[in-house]
Amino acid sequence: MPERTGIRTYVHSCTCHRQNAQTSQRGRFSRPSGYRRAAPVADLTRRSAPGTRGSGVAFAQVREDPSVELAALAPPGAHLVGITSGGDTALGLLAAGAARVTAIDVNPDQNHHVELLHAALTRLPHEEALTLIGARPVADHYRADHYRAGHYRADFYRADLYRADLYRAVAPGLGETARTWWDAHPRALHRGPLHAGRAERRIAAVAAAQPLVAPRRAWRDLLACTDSATQRSVFEHSIDTRRWRAAVALVFNPTTCRPLYRQFFRHIDASRFTTTMREGIVSFVRDTPAWRNWYLHDIVEGHYRPDCLPPHLDGDRSAWGHLHLIDGDISAVLADVPAHSVDGVWLSNVGEWLPAPAFESLLRTATRAVRPGGRLAWSYFVPRPEPLPAALRDRLAPLAVPDVLDRSLIRFQRVLAEVR
Repeated sequence: MPERTGIRTYVHSCTCHRQNAQTSQRGRFSRPSGYRRAAPVADLTRRSAPGTRGSGVAFAQVREDPSVELAALAPPGAHLVGITSGGDTALGLLAAGAARVTAIDVNPDQNHHVELLHAALTRLPHEEALTLIGARPVADHYRADHYRAGHYRADFYRADLYRADLYRAVAPGLGETARTWWDAHPRALHRGPLHAGRAERRIAAVAAAQPLVAPRRAWRDLLACTDSATQRSVFEHSIDTRRWRAAVALVFNPTTCRPLYRQFFRHIDASRFTTTMREGIVSFVRDTPAWRNWYLHDIVEGHYRPDCLPPHLDGDRSAWGHLHLIDGDISAVLADVPAHSVDGVWLSNVGEWLPAPAFESLLRTATRAVRPGGRLAWSYFVPRPEPLPAALRDRLAPLAVPDVLDRSLIRFQRVLAEVR
């Protein structure tokens, strides 16, 4: 038999060892402690509406801090409706006490993603759930134990497949369409679903190149900061170099980003894009407290820290309310919602993905669905001089945005309004 070389040898050795481990050892790696044949998750329902367009997971994380929506929409006991996207806000509102959250996305793959997050977080033990979704790295002791046993090369890959074993524990609890989709995307599982979106892969590529413009030591020092003065000093003296500023301008400008987000660029003032990005990133790195910035840790280190987790990844999930996922266009779905039947709506920055008349129509539809005194929350990536359309001022009263720490990667222009 010809000698096996390269990746073929690696995969062959991993596969052989995996088969041996399953037949002879049947240990903790092939059956995680949270393993059980899961019934479909009772506190999650899902349906499809016309007009869906599957295009892969674009955003595995929102990177738009849900703390603002949590404070603005006052979720305990509420029924809230909004955009699914990466799921941070929808799941965060459940964690904050919302009785029912309806999350809608025209891209069903985003709902496949959130359905898996919900199943993992509600059905697996805490650490295993975080490992499956990619919030935690596969524990180092798995690699160390197998290294001492003399199977380092094969078991390094075997430890990576720990996520696949965790997935098998929750897969029976997924709906058929979500399970079929994830079964067909094993690489996204191995990477960790929180890092499998197109936006996350782009961010990871930029983060991997950071040592070329700012030393790794500087980023370690930044993440170790425990006060604002030290953080600002580290940024100004070790990170904010001419090379770093040039790299930000090179990567985040309309020319490089337009091919990825053509629809977005059709509806914003592209001349302000680079300045908005630069100011937002500088504020994110320099001004947002590093010791409380879970997004910064995830971008730099590739995972969250145990003491710095987003709301939906922290705390007791046994009291979560009901999550209803809908594949479809949010305007059409809200048009079918009974008048004054929901307590609030969040729309993220969907207004920058729609023509102005279409977004104004969406706001009107959402206003009809929300009870008097309920709230609408949305945002703009590129700030606008009149964030609330003048034609809706008789229906919506602008409110002050809650003064909470905003860890968003970009300084979004937040808008909050109350239904009259």
